[in-house]
Amino acid sequence: MDRTGDGSSIGIGDGASSPRSSEGRTGLLAAASVLGSVLASACCIMPLALFSVGISGAWMANLTALAPYKPLFVLLAGGLILAGFISMRRRRRRSCDINGYCASDLSMRITTGALCFSTLVVIAVLLWPYLVPMLVGG
Repeated sequence: MDRTGDGSSIGIGDGASSPRSSEGRTGLLAAASVLGSVLASACCIMPLALFSVGISGAWMANLTALAPYKPLFVLLAGGLILAGFISMRRRRRRSCDINGYCASDLSMRITTGALCFSTLVVIAVLLWPYLVPMLVGG
């Protein structure tokens, strides 16, 4: 780490992360949580959703093979969602960099939307066994 003449320090690896790298990490966590929630719904909700929009075929039966891994996918998605929300909260605290870069509202909205969508999908996956009898009427 180098010291400048005015007493401030500059250097790489001083432990401070810029909002730009934090924004990338939060976006990556949001994308991973969306992927995790899609995997969690692959055995139960996804075949019904695909069938309801007219996509069908014998290959859809293969999606039920993922049913034993559903708890693992739900835990993975839940952990990623939690990490995404924590990272987003930290990013809001330090929204502007020393260089004047500030996180845009659009990126915050997209990230928030992705995390909320993932949260709703994971909740639907957890409640699906209880919702099906009410929806089917059995």
